[in-house]
Amino acid sequence: MGQSHDAFSETLCRRCGVCCMLTIKVNGRSVAIPDLACKYLRPDGPLRFSCTVYEDRFSVAPWCLSARQALEQDVLAQDCPYRMGHRTGPVVLHPRLVRLIKADIIAALDAAPLPPWLDPLLYERFKDKV
Repeated sequence: MGQSHDAFSETLCRRCGVCCMLTIKVNGRSVAIPDLACKYLRPDGPLRFSCTVYEDRFSVAPWCLSARQALEQDVLAQDCPYRMGHRTGPVVLHPRLVRLIKADIIAALDAAPLPPWLDPLLYERFKDKV
């Protein structure tokens, strides 16, 4: 069964999508890669996203984190309201910066199985993208 629903996870979300993006360490810093996000995350306007399975996300996407879990795993954006004053989270990399470290991202992902939430076709497109 899915996780219990927590009101904490509903009230403050700005739908930035950062907690649904691949977060990796680069030079000791957590960075979120917008091109490598959960297969259920869809753009819903500039810097705004929605989950296509939101109502059933904990059963359809068992990897989905509650806001509390995302805070504990340090995958919330630096300016996320759920951080409650802690500004140590990942930053979203600009596409130019992603291109600069793309080889490192690919090497890290190829060294282990892909996360279950990452669409393999999306990853292949990312790898082929110039």
